[in-house]
Amino acid sequence: MPPGAPLRLLEALLLYVGGPVLLTFGLHPPPVLAALWLALALSLVLLLRDPRFDRGSLLRPMPRPELARVLLRFVVIAAAATLAGALAAPERLFGFVRERPGIWALVMVGYPIFSVVPQGLLYRALLFHRYGAILPAPPALVGGLLFGFGHIAFRNWVALALTSVFGVLFARTYLRTGSLPLSCLEHALYGCFAFSVGLGEFLYSGAIR
Repeated sequence: MPPGAPLRLLEALLLYVGGPVLLTFGLHPPPVLAALWLALALSLVLLLRDPRFDRGSLLRPMPRPELARVLLRFVVIAAAATLAGALAAPERLFGFVRERPGIWALVMVGYPIFSVVPQGLLYRALLFHRYGAILPAPPALVGGLLFGFGHIAFRNWVALALTSVFGVLFARTYLRTGSLPLSCLEHALYGCFAFSVGLGEFLYSGAIR
């Protein structure tokens, strides 16, 4: 075990377990988006003050083969999800787009900036750099589960299940490429699709109290 690992583990538990619990069950929890931006500030401070951190990963270009892989996988999964939605609940499919196109457009722009970027820094860049040495294997699975647990504030099992599964996907992309922009792009694609296809009520309820 690396030197200082117990304290580093305690720090990680407070941040990735205690934080979401406090945000969900605390007496006066802040809005989720405000908490995310506080986490963004904390992540940047911890990362940029560490001389061992590869700052290039924050803006590393997306490798074309990996970008193509991410886009192709998204198209396949989105097509399958759309087909499933059309069969299971056709009346709800893309209801947000049809009924509130203006608000939908704002979400498509605002979600990647105000939600995806802070989560990418917290759950991928900071998690794997600062705490990667103390994470049990496989790290992508642990990262995905922590990412999913971070969504307990939405108080529904659909959000927990979806974000855990896709959190593993985003973590694997980051660990494989070292590119935070690519991981955030992938995160934004699935998040925006989820809002568009009709899953927004599970991923947004309670985000702004």
